[in-house]
Amino acid sequence: MKKRLPALVMLLIILSITLGGWYINLQRIKERSSLSGFFQSTPANVSSRVSGRISKILVNEGDIVHKGQPLIVLNASPQAEQTLALREQARQARAAYLQTLHGPRPQDIAAQAAAVQAARANLDLMLAGPRQEEIAQARSKLQQAQAIYKKDLNGPRPQEIQEARAFAKESRAALQQVLRGPTTEERAEADARYKASEAQAVLAQQNVVRYRTLYVQDAVSRQQYDQAVAAAKTAQQNALQLRQALRRTTLGSTREQIAQAQAAYDAALAALNLQLAGTRPEQVAADRAARDQASEALDELLHGSRPQQIAQARAELMQQEALLAKLKAGSRAEEVAQSHAQELAAAAQARSSEINLSERVVRAPTVGVVDNIPVAIGDLVQAGTSLLRLDTPEDIWLKVYIPERDLALVSVGDSATLRVDGMNGSIDAVVESIASQGEFTPANLQTPEDRGKQVFAVKLRLAKPNSNIKPGIYATVLKIGRLIP
Repeated sequence: MKKRLPALVMLLIILSITLGGWYINLQRIKERSSLSGFFQSTPANVSSRVSGRISKILVNEGDIVHKGQPLIVLNASPQAEQTLALREQARQARAAYLQTLHGPRPQDIAAQAAAVQAARANLDLMLAGPRQEEIAQARSKLQQAQAIYKKDLNGPRPQEIQEARAFAKESRAALQQVLRGPTTEERAEADARYKASEAQAVLAQQNVVRYRTLYVQDAVSRQQYDQAVAAAKTAQQNALQLRQALRRTTLGSTREQIAQAQAAYDAALAALNLQLAGTRPEQVAADRAARDQASEALDELLHGSRPQQIAQARAELMQQEALLAKLKAGSRAEEVAQSHAQELAAAAQARSSEINLSERVVRAPTVGVVDNIPVAIGDLVQAGTSLLRLDTPEDIWLKVYIPERDLALVSVGDSATLRVDGMNGSIDAVVESIASQGEFTPANLQTPEDRGKQVFAVKLRLAKPNSNIKPGIYATVLKIGRLIP
């Protein structure tokens, strides 16, 4: 009996080990067969359509933002200037279209009609030839040009040289007199004239007093008294002028008088030297050219209009008449359509530039959480550069893998029940998509066990948004479609 007891204990121990291994393996199989994974989301990289320098960052990492909320402000001055230029071009295109649509103004037609009349009058003038008055005027101009040219060839006449020499001599004498100043005799004469005028002024004033007394006594008329007063004023003014002349004679010549006399003498001497030197060759050549030009003009008038001139005048008239007819006909339908198309294109470019300019204020495309801001204030960024990464809580999903043998139990649109770590109860989800190709598959699927290793990715999305579920949280599928793992 004692020998059987150790054998029974050993049998119980072996049985316990076997059952324990079987249970552990069963739990491992169950664990392998459960569907689990972690929540994920696709972040949105927010960028701008325009280039510029970052001037403001209005949010911080971790902030919750709403759709349309300003996030980053760019300083896009070049884009603003370009938008302004395109807006002005659109206005010009609009004005050009309206001008083409309405056609020429009556003022333009009237101006062109006047141009046609002028061209017709010019042609009639060419056909009629020059008038006698024009020929006589051209002949007179030629005679004047010939006389001037002949005078240049002969040079100055003796009388002209003599007059220039005499004028220079007089100017020199006047300069010497100014430099010398008044003589003793001239001073005495000026003093005598002043004293005589002063005596006359005193006498005229006494005469006024006498006439005033006689006028009071009615011995003289009012007119005689007024004449005496006027004579006294004239005598006083004459005495004042002669006194100033005496003062100038006493002081001598001023600098202004000397400079004026010197300039007059220099001008007279230059004129004399010019007469003595004769006509310059350049002046002779210029007068010869003027004479030849006047002669050609007279010959052209005498021979009348040339055929080339008449043909040119006729062509000018036809061109002006064609322009007048075009103005009267107005704009063609093709021109109006082309101008309208140009207006629409310019307006579209302006609107596109304005839309791009509005992108200098970068706004949130949707509700989300700021995950990363890889730029700083002052950075110069190009269009399309990622300025901010935004996580969207609404765009959160869970990916699990279903074995091939259970794939038939799950379809797109099926409901699923999830258990989320750290949360009580279950969460409802919906099957959004099923991968069309398996993963983790051996090279050759030969045995049923190998075929059981092939799995397909299934994407689950929450049936209702839940702010407590964040990317990275693990979850286990309790039920999906008709499959209960």
